[in-house]
Amino acid sequence: MPDYRIYLHDGPDTPPAAEIVTANDHVEALVLGEIRLLLSSAFTHAVVSLDGQMVGSLKRDSQPSLDELAAGSARPEPPVLPL
Repeated sequence: MPDYRIYLHDGPDTPPAAEIVTANDHVEALVLGEIRLLLSSAFTHAVVSLDGQMVGSLKRDSQPSLDELAAGSARPEPPVLPL
């Protein structure tokens, strides 16, 4: 069985915590990633990879994707006040 890496993120600005899990296939690795994400409220996103290739990305329902966070599109625009 291959060893997958689960990268647990708490946002785009901090390095992820990495954990290794052994799984039969990509589907099982993603399920393990989802379980790991649900076990701790400290993390908002999980990325599962095998041999350096991303298998899938998971997020909490209330969170924008990591790409949106990194691009800044998830940050609300400040209100424009009239002069």
